[in-house]
Amino acid sequence: MPLIVSGYLYRGEILLHSARQTRDRTSVPLTRPFARMPARSGAYRVGATVAEMLEVLPRRMDDDPRHQVDEFLSFAGIADWVAFYAESLTVNLQGRADS
Repeated sequence: MPLIVSGYLYRGEILLHSARQTRDRTSVPLTRPFARMPARSGAYRVGATVAEMLEVLPRRMDDDPRHQVDEFLSFAGIADWVAFYAESLTVNLQGRADS
């Protein structure tokens, strides 16, 4: 099962959330953990944060994760997903529990 961290460069910050494919592979809900840091944090800090998130995900897997878009928007202080997504530079990073 892939472990995914999505990152957004948005208004001087990097915002991260996990996305876990359901076991039946029909959807990829946006889920916790969430993270944020200044855009100028440097590659080491960004990489360490992503690695921590990927490490936590196998322990938080469930068969039917709930899509947590509203919680992420609240965490990030953002009112509208479409506007946020349109203004962001986005990357999805994928790993596996065994790698």
